[in-house]
Amino acid sequence: MMQRSAEAPHQWSLEQTEDAVRSFVSARDPDVVCFQELPGLVPYLDTHSLVPSVTVSHSGHIATLVRSSMMEEAQHSTQEGFGVVVNLAGLSIANVHLAPGPDGAPMRKAMLEQIAKVDGPLAVIGDTNMRMAEWEDLGDLAAAKPPTPTWDSRRNRFNAEIPEFSAYFTNVITRSVQPGDLVVYTQRHQHLDRQFFLSDHYPLGGQLVF
Repeated sequence: MMQRSAEAPHQWSLEQTEDAVRSFVSARDPDVVCFQELPGLVPYLDTHSLVPSVTVSHSGHIATLVRSSMMEEAQHSTQEGFGVVVNLAGLSIANVHLAPGPDGAPMRKAMLEQIAKVDGPLAVIGDTNMRMAEWEDLGDLAAAKPPTPTWDSRRNRFNAEIPEFSAYFTNVITRSVQPGDLVVYTQRHQHLDRQFFLSDHYPLGGQLVF
């Protein structure tokens, strides 16, 4: 929700978080950007367009940005309450925020099964909230394990009240797609004499080959 980290200066604002996120994304220049848990605003990029299909999950908005030069042929749809799907040249990318909590596994499975009805190569990307044991029961989908945890509240004290543990909540699940060069961005943001994270989740980047 672009809130202020518990480690950030007290005067740090939502507008500053938006600017920092925009700078982070612009520096990496991806074709597709998948945001979850937005508070209704989307950090814009001059080079990208917002996919018109937008939905609200159990916590905030889900929004997808696509490089503007790729948007003319894009098709898109909404999985109400948990995902936005955009098809680019035969590849469907589902930006998701699946059901939370250890008891949410049946709901997460049902959500994935709904998305898997999309034909052809598919990449499900975002905050899946999945535990690694759930990766073993994905049918014709396969989970790609990021190189390091994408959640680490032992180190990332964005919310000081959250128990300390690590997990791979943000990941990529594919069908007929090869994810490559996955990277988890664990660098703190620097502001004056303070260092802190912009989110409780670490951003995940990579390539998709199909």
